[in-house]
Amino acid sequence: MKNNKNYVVIVLLVAVVSLGIYLLIRKNQNTQKTVYFAETKLSIAPELGKGKIDGQIGVQLIAETGNGAKISSIDTQICYGNELSVDEADPSSQVELNTEALGLLVDVSIVGEDNKCLRLVAIANLDKKPEDLVTGTVPLATIKFLAKLTGSGEIIIDGSKTKVGGYNPKPGATDNAIKVEEIKNAGYVISI
Repeated sequence: MKNNKNYVVIVLLVAVVSLGIYLLIRKNQNTQKTVYFAETKLSIAPELGKGKIDGQIGVQLIAETGNGAKISSIDTQICYGNELSVDEADPSSQVELNTEALGLLVDVSIVGEDNKCLRLVAIANLDKKPEDLVTGTVPLATIKFLAKLTGSGEIIIDGSKTKVGGYNPKPGATDNAIKVEEIKNAGYVISI
């Protein structure tokens, strides 16, 4: 009887140690997938856009990088309220990319619940050298929303669906993910 208890205890200890090792290895791998070399801030400007029905409200998507990081790409979703709309047939017609910063507009599409988010994906020209990429405070794109209803709301950068890629100027570095540390959204008011 005593041998059976010892056997059960040994089996349980081996199982616990194995589970612990598995969890440590798994956690270590997950942290390696999210290595960032710099922080950046994304914002929508102006802080409060004003417009009239059937007009446009133009806002800028602005990035401010830190630690000398240079931006090479962005993949983000910008959400808006019922008072605003984007041309469903050709949403890219309402986006003006800052081609000095990011030269190629890869995708502009309407996504999200009730189609109230604009996905914007842009990259730097492929022939650009790392030293030619932009750094500091940089307007990336201008979005011209159509004002269709009176009211007010917010234009929000969805941080959970935003990725910024870049060049790490540190010698020998190979990482290329820039952490979005801060997001500043904007409001709007539509009148008659």
